Amino acid sequence: MILTHAEPRSPQSNRLGIWVSLCLDLAGAEGREIMHRIRGDLNLWSSPVTWNKAWEVRLPVSRLHWSLSKIMKDTLLDEFWKKRREGHVSAETRDGVAEIVEASRVRGDSELLLRSLSMLAQFERDLGHDGAALQIYNEVVELRRLESDPLKLAHAVRHQADILRGMGQIEAAAGKYEETVSLYRSNPARVDLDYANALRGYALNLEFESKKEEAMGIWKEARGLYLKTAVTAGIEECDARITAIESGG
Repeated sequence: MILTHAEPRSPQSNRLGIWVSLCLDLAGAEGREIMHRIRGDLNLWSSPVTWNKAWEVRLPVSRLHWSLSKIMKDTLLDEFWKKRREGHVSAETRDGVAEIVEASRVRGDSELLLRSLSMLAQFERDLGHDGAALQIYNEVVELRRLESDPLKLAHAVRHQADILRGMGQIEAAAGKYEETVSLYRSNPARVDLDYANALRGYALNLEFESKKEEAMGIWKEARGLYLKTAVTAGIEECDARITAIESGG
């Protein structure tokens, strides 16, 4: 599946009209494609789908037929995230993710809701809206607490902590980091890089609290994990912070 283009539906609208091309390999017929193009308002025009025939559908993201939309919305989220990694962050893209959030609520798709909420929070942070991002992560954490996956909960709580630290709410962040580190430390199935990133935030927060010795131990633990995962930038930051603490900085 390939998302080929996303653009504002009109200059007056912040919501997205989505052009999507889906390449389908039906019955294993290699090289044969049916192109599905999706955009705009709730209209549908086409003759029956046949081999090599274009089927154009006009639908808003939030009203896609649910039998198709789960796949399509996951594809859109992948494309939005790709754009973010490439540095293309905009209010329009953020609004596209927000549409998927609302559609997920209506349809009761908790998996897609959690994924789109987490992505929406990241876009809000990129746009400098830390307060909005924190509110979204508060909801994500509440939903994760209803599940039985401590690692996904740890990931969400860590983002809460990072935002709080960035907002200068050091004491509130401390409790979140402690919970995050505890969840990772007690779970052998953890991803080492996720754990290292949580330790990094925790160590920075401890320094803000002037708990230098405790921060030193956390930096050393994080360094070991960055070394294990071969993340050079992480190793270098840990070394720099350890040196600074040892020299009284």
